[in-house]
Amino acid sequence: MRNILIALLMTLATQVGAQQLTVTVSALLSDAQVKLEHQNFTGQIDGVSVATEYMLSPDWHLAYEHLSGSGNFNGTTSDFNFNQNLFYAYREFAEDNFLLLNWKLGYKIGAGFYQKTSKFRTEHYNETQFPVLLGAEITNTSGVKISLSGLGQLDNLNNNRSGSLSFTAPIMNNLDVIGKYTNHSSKVNGLQHCGSDYFMGLSVQF
Repeated sequence: MRNILIALLMTLATQVGAQQLTVTVSALLSDAQVKLEHQNFTGQIDGVSVATEYMLSPDWHLAYEHLSGSGNFNGTTSDFNFNQNLFYAYREFAEDNFLLLNWKLGYKIGAGFYQKTSKFRTEHYNETQFPVLLGAEITNTSGVKISLSGLGQLDNLNNNRSGSLSFTAPIMNNLDVIGKYTNHSSKVNGLQHCGSDYFMGLSVQF
């Protein structure tokens, strides 16, 4: 699924060359916790994130994110691993009268499809959601961006949600460095995976 969606977005960019495709690859380090049957297990997870975003127009965007990770938890001898995929579309709104000079403010709202598979000990867990995305971003004239975003299915926010703070800075033409912090929680069939994720990566614009 990951390869198909990335290939689709890159094909769109080559056929409609006036628009912009952004590809971001990041390393993940997570302070994670798994709760199962009133037991808590903590540990660190390493992983990788691959994200693509295609600008359909100045206001409308399509995006796809894949995240995978694995690690050992205290008190267990088995690995915990997961793979998650998020495909969504969003509308962006610009605010011209922002209080800070040399900065502009934008908002975004969207919706999508989320799928996650996890393995803990010998058991496999699967979940599917249709989350809503809300976000805000400020950008200065040099291209530095600071973003806040939240994601979750409205009727299941107690069990499945995430919030992110990210920082983006240009380092050369069409190449940015990105740092992101995400706090998240997801629960399915008695297994809850939550934690704090730290990302560092590079973003390329085509």
